[in-house]
Amino acid sequence: MNPDIKRAKKHLDDMIAYKKVSEVESAWQDFLFRLERIWEISRKRHEKQRWFSKVYGPYASLRKKDPLLKYLKQARNAETHTIVSTLDAPISITVRDKNGRPFNVDKIKSTMDKTDLTIDIDSSDKEYEFEADAYRETPVVTRFKSRKDWYNPPTTHLGKVIDTKCPITIGNLGLDFCQKFLDEVNEHTKKT
Repeated sequence: MNPDIKRAKKHLDDMIAYKKVSEVESAWQDFLFRLERIWEISRKRHEKQRWFSKVYGPYASLRKKDPLLKYLKQARNAETHTIVSTLDAPISITVRDKNGRPFNVDKIKSTMDKTDLTIDIDSSDKEYEFEADAYRETPVVTRFKSRKDWYNPPTTHLGKVIDTKCPITIGNLGLDFCQKFLDEVNEHTKKT
């Protein structure tokens, strides 16, 4: 197995085990770097071979057109050359009555002051005591801007619908495509 494919796969696998968002983001960035490195090394190593343009051309074309492949390439560029993050781990807040009773909410107002989030809940149920728990949800790929263009999380790959924004799933799809390309390159290398 190609060492960069192996490392890229490990970065995706590591994302499953990490608890801190910063660790997940770091593994995602490392994955994106490895994925792009595979393309660059293959191109530089084989571009003078007669057969290479026939193999590389269709894959390069797909990387420019396919929403998932285009997203991964541009995500690497954004993560490397800008201060934009291509991952987000939204915060969810659960509000409940301390005694577990149902209650009515008339109005909710939230304000953010540097690092403090304040939530004001107006309820006609005045005798209730409310408590809130905040937690981070599973990280997702996000919409981002790189140079002048916006890139949305992919919803299709090679004509098939993608119904997740999970970076691990999206990364594995990109890695599978890259492995297919390397398999084809290796077949031609054996013939020469």
